[in-house]
Amino acid sequence: MRFFCSLALLLVLGSELIAARHHQHFHHRPKHGHHRGRRLSARREQLMMDIEASSDNHKKEGQDFGEVRELLHKFFQLANQRAGLPQADFNTEVVSDALPQFDDGTELSKNRAVASDLFENDMVLTVNQITDIISNFGGGKRRRRKRKVIVGSTFRWGGGTVPYKFGDTDSTWQNQIRAGLNHWETETCIRFKENGNGADYMQFIKGSGCYSSVGRIGGAQQVSIGTGCESLGIVSHEVGHTLGFWHEQSRPDRDTYITVKSENMVAGTAGNVAKRAASEVNYYGTPYDVGSVMHYGPKAFTTSASLLTLETKDTKYRNTIGQRAHLSFVDVKQVNKAYCASRCPNKLGCHNGGYENPNDCNRCKCPEGLGGKCDRVQSSSCGGELTATNQWQTLSNSGGGPCYWRIASDGGKVRFQVTDANYACSDTCVSYVEVKHNSNFQQTGFRLCCGAAGGEVLSAREDIIVISMNSGSFSLRYISEGGRSPAPAPAPAPAPRPNPAPSPPRAGGTTTQQCFGRMRAPCGAIQNLRSQMSDESGGGTIDLPESMAPFVRFDDRLRVKRQPPPWVQFRGGPPPWGRRPPWARGWHHRHHWRDDRNRGGDDFCLQRLSFNCEDRRSNGPLRVRFLDEPSKTRRK
Repeated sequence: MRFFCSLALLLVLGSELIAARHHQHFHHRPKHGHHRGRRLSARREQLMMDIEASSDNHKKEGQDFGEVRELLHKFFQLANQRAGLPQADFNTEVVSDALPQFDDGTELSKNRAVASDLFENDMVLTVNQITDIISNFGGGKRRRRKRKVIVGSTFRWGGGTVPYKFGDTDSTWQNQIRAGLNHWETETCIRFKENGNGADYMQFIKGSGCYSSVGRIGGAQQVSIGTGCESLGIVSHEVGHTLGFWHEQSRPDRDTYITVKSENMVAGTAGNVAKRAASEVNYYGTPYDVGSVMHYGPKAFTTSASLLTLETKDTKYRNTIGQRAHLSFVDVKQVNKAYCASRCPNKLGCHNGGYENPNDCNRCKCPEGLGGKCDRVQSSSCGGELTATNQWQTLSNSGGGPCYWRIASDGGKVRFQVTDANYACSDTCVSYVEVKHNSNFQQTGFRLCCGAAGGEVLSAREDIIVISMNSGSFSLRYISEGGRSPAPAPAPAPAPRPNPAPSPPRAGGTTTQQCFGRMRAPCGAIQNLRSQMSDESGGGTIDLPESMAPFVRFDDRLRVKRQPPPWVQFRGGPPPWGRRPPWARGWHHRHHWRDDRNRGGDDFCLQRLSFNCEDRRSNGPLRVRFLDEPSKTRRK
């Protein structure tokens, strides 16, 4: 009996010990996590105090930031429900503590401790703004208001002039903020006046992160440029919010350009990537821009620094999103359309999405890479205009930037390939080669760095823009496809197996000559080769099998080897096309294939092809491109 009593006592004590350890694990963080949680709580408390001290709007009755936080948490719960995620009480400390520590150059990496208390990581909303957002998202009945760039006198700064004051005497910090303001002034008609008159003004503070209000909300409104937030891009980003910007990835058309991978996001943060309805936004006819300074980086709210949460549909743009180097053309155009539309009544006929520069109405404001009336390349010391012909050429450049090239084809399109991009490595390229090849040059092109090389791409129009930014080097080859571009002067009359003379170098790079030929072979064999090609732009290259070489006529060699008779069989199946066994080489030509009938009805086709002249002189495989669809023919 005593034994069983002792056993029962041990079981009770054991269960209590397990429960205590369970309670300690789930309700009390380990020592390191506990201290980190206390630091996070301190920063959140500092955030609350900073907003209450520097934002007049949040001092009004019923408008305090505590109410905003409660509504914000309600929105996050609603977003979780909409996304089909598990429901749980929203815990700001758990969310902030779960965000990994890494620096991607954006404000999110600086705001980790306070991210869950701010809308989309860095926006301080008013009670009215968060109430409207909840209503528009399906959690209320308030009327929808348009936003992206907020319009209307309620939120815009009157006259395009924004007064501001500093809440800290640090001169270095002040000059970094002035640099960001000057960046906006250089690109737009907006003017910032230090210690200017007016009841409404920006109050720059050294707060607990990088954050600001959205639009003009009345009285003093804080713009926090805390430690680590002083870069030109982050200052420009936060000032952009004050001018009325929301984040680019919240646009209703974003799903055409990026994929949100919510499975890689910290639980409870799905609301930070919620899309806005088309009825809510006004982006003045500008296209979606993955290169906007208002766009999240690829790892926003990720559970791990190795996982992407925002992935571009076109993988070439993966290292473009999240840049904080400078304002993009689309960023600038949206503000100029919102604030400066009446500045230039006389139209200049600017092309490619350009418009009259509100700071100089006699000049066009052009997408990066274009100048004049946005119909020619932007001036630079290391770029220029290039012409794509029907032969491959190579553009190479090394050194500093910026450098701008435009490569044009006469009536056709430009096929190109970046074969090398030796620039400093980063998740979002800071030094890079950029190529604009889509139909709309207003959008940022794809940027490559870190030694990346891409596959062949066909432009959507008859020209492309190439930009080299900062120190590095790149090589890009290009050719005209389907146009009327003249070919370079022909090489001298060829000797047996000639070495074609290369075309003369063009400004801004070197050239590589392309040779041409024709293949007459069974249609099935040609189609089999075409099916093996894989190219994202529709068309590609393939190493020509040795067995197919005898079917090829080169422009400088019209002789074609004879083929073995179709009835010759080898162990393991028929011989490869075009290869004769040594014992059959002396046979009379009457035994060889002469026309379609000797193939038992298998038609022959003619396929035009091109290849690198240098490859033909090497001992390796000949890499060829099929230039058009094959046409049926008869072998003579």
